[in-house]
Amino acid sequence: MSCPTLANITTSAERFFDWMTNSRNSCPGITSTQVYNALMQYDNGSANSSEISNLERLITEKTKEMNTKQKDTEIAKDRASSIIRPELHSNYYDSWFPLNRPLKRAAIPILVFFASLFITGSFFLMLDSIGIYSHFYIIVPGASNDMKGMARPFLLLLSFTVILFCITIYAFLN
Repeated sequence: MSCPTLANITTSAERFFDWMTNSRNSCPGITSTQVYNALMQYDNGSANSSEISNLERLITEKTKEMNTKQKDTEIAKDRASSIIRPELHSNYYDSWFPLNRPLKRAAIPILVFFASLFITGSFFLMLDSIGIYSHFYIIVPGASNDMKGMARPFLLLLSFTVILFCITIYAFLN
């Protein structure tokens, strides 16, 4: 019969009791003190199970906390990206005026044109409401009778305005 090793004795309760009853006296190389010290390195069962339970509860809490922190970082990341370039992250409800957002570069001269048109119109309406009437006449030398007064200067001014407007849009696109 061979003598078991210290590690072999402490692996299970059956081997320990087998060593206690059969081979303890016949194997003098392993003393009871050595077996006792080897067994003391292990925690007792009740403390070990409560410690495992506490650690599992702690793992569950930390996992929940980690998931919450990850969600918070995603929200913070989205907020930070909307602060850096807010015009890139707009939706339909950001404005009452039906403009496609973000505004394209070509929309700026169009908005300037309409703003100046409305400001000029409101200025002349204000003048008309306080009793100041304004009439504009342009005398063009060499105007023929078939153009009927202001039609030719108006067409010239309109064509000049359209050409300037097209040049402005071209300049903004390039």
